Amino acid sequence: MIENILIVGLGNIGYRHFESICKSKKKYNIYLVDSKIVSLKKKLEKLKNKHKIFYFSHLKISKKKFEYAIVATNSDVRKKILITLINKFKINNFLIEKIAFNDTKDYYKIIKKFKTLESNIYINYTRNYTPAYMKLAKEIDQNKPLSIEVFGQNWNLASNSFHYLSLFSFFIGKKNVFIKNAKLSKPFKSKRNGFFEFNGFLEIKTNDDDVLTLSDQGSYKNNEYIIIKNNFKIYIIFEKHKKIVKINLKNGRENKYENFNVLPQSKMTLKLIGINRSKVKYNDLYLNYENDIVLLDFFKNTFKKYNKNLIKVPIT
Repeated sequence: MIENILIVGLGNIGYRHFESICKSKKKYNIYLVDSKIVSLKKKLEKLKNKHKIFYFSHLKISKKKFEYAIVATNSDVRKKILITLINKFKINNFLIEKIAFNDTKDYYKIIKKFKTLESNIYINYTRNYTPAYMKLAKEIDQNKPLSIEVFGQNWNLASNSFHYLSLFSFFIGKKNVFIKNAKLSKPFKSKRNGFFEFNGFLEIKTNDDDVLTLSDQGSYKNNEYIIIKNNFKIYIIFEKHKKIVKINLKNGRENKYENFNVLPQSKMTLKLIGINRSKVKYNDLYLNYENDIVLLDFFKNTFKKYNKNLIKVPIT
């Protein structure tokens, strides 16, 4: 039987999800929904595929059962869309983008709703199911403190820090985090209309002395890299250059240089759909939401210091 997949939101990420699924050897019925679907259709049709594609500008769809629903909209409208999908269709698996929701109350409302369903809901933190990071996770000793340091410039600290926080949890297991130190810039307008971002420094810790340090130096020119330290081992990752340096301090500072290929979204969605559920447990909304809320509340409170009259804080 051919499975049905629903994709809501065909912006850049939604398009990449569709691009990935189009490469599948397995046939799907793919339902694409976007308010601008008429103008997007020409671009979407250029992707060669053997699937049956249906185009909609709204969610008035007669088909009622879907194996996967991918919601690639902005965070501020996601709760409303999820409620609509839950009420209208039978969907086995949901995949939503980060930040899951723009309002912390929405996390609780959606989790409460999903407790009544036999459906899974995942946040699309791609590093957690990228083969390179999954392989690296096996080398991490969860009984020893872990340090992850992320350096770069203009990498959208407010939104993309959620990716690194999830990777942090993926490596150390489920632990609650707190914000230890922070020095952020004034909020500035994001590339996404109506949303805001920060540059600066952020230190996140657990009670077991695991540390996640995030540094976005704005216009300062520097190579982007990630340093992971754990139990006499140091890993320096250059994602753009697809390289990792492994240093073992116990073996006389032995250095190894290996390939480290972090696949783009256009190659990852199909992998996620076919992957064993247990391998993406740290993408589960239930395992992410408490730490995500800590981070979201922090950014929102910081934003409000500069914009006291705003009721809703538009962090992308």
